[in-house]
Amino acid sequence: MWLVATFIEIMLARRLWNFKAISHSTMQYRAFLIMKGIRGMEVEQLREDLVRRLSREGSERDEYIDFYTQKTFQLHGTNGPQVHRLLARMTEFVEARSEGKYDYDKYANRSSKKGGYQIEHLWANHPERHASEFSTPSEFDAYRNRIGGLVLLPAPHNASYSDMLYSDKVEHYSKENLLACSLHPIAYENNPGFDQFLKATGLSFKPMPKFHKGDLDARQRLYMELASLCWSPNRLTEI
Repeated sequence: MWLVATFIEIMLARRLWNFKAISHSTMQYRAFLIMKGIRGMEVEQLREDLVRRLSREGSERDEYIDFYTQKTFQLHGTNGPQVHRLLARMTEFVEARSEGKYDYDKYANRSSKKGGYQIEHLWANHPERHASEFSTPSEFDAYRNRIGGLVLLPAPHNASYSDMLYSDKVEHYSKENLLACSLHPIAYENNPGFDQFLKATGLSFKPMPKFHKGDLDARQRLYMELASLCWSPNRLTEI
């Protein structure tokens, strides 16, 4: 059960990242083929088969997708809940590996009231502040919504920070969850758990006291690395 649940989580996360539907009508036949294929397998045979299905060679009927096949994954008009859940899982993953904290349920709570979390844009919705890097407001907006420019914050904080300059926001991020805090230099000081996590994974975390277009590109690459690790098929070999 745990092998199959992990496989499903990885498969769905990849689909969401690549803007592919996960509705019943879309997944019904795919799920039937998988269930038919794995029925009656022993545990080790099942593990091997599920790892194969997540590989490029084992994608079979569908085009292979992972977290690098969609390099501009972003928030848009209808995928807010899905982006929120992916960010919640990634935030928990960093904290669990660094500090042993498992708070997915907390971060996944989308309430606008106290106790809930909301998606925070690192850039306020002011294209004029970035006119030197973007020729049009629509180009700025598309970049602003990329997942690399997003974190989760408690709902009241998100509302109070929304219009600030990034250079002011980042000082507040130092007191938030570790994924948000990683933008501030303090995350890398006297934090042995996080330091060990970075050394073990090689993830390209770095403080970003300023946040220009190139910094968002770097953060986008980091999130692709992080998602690939969070939803790695290797998890199936560790169960």
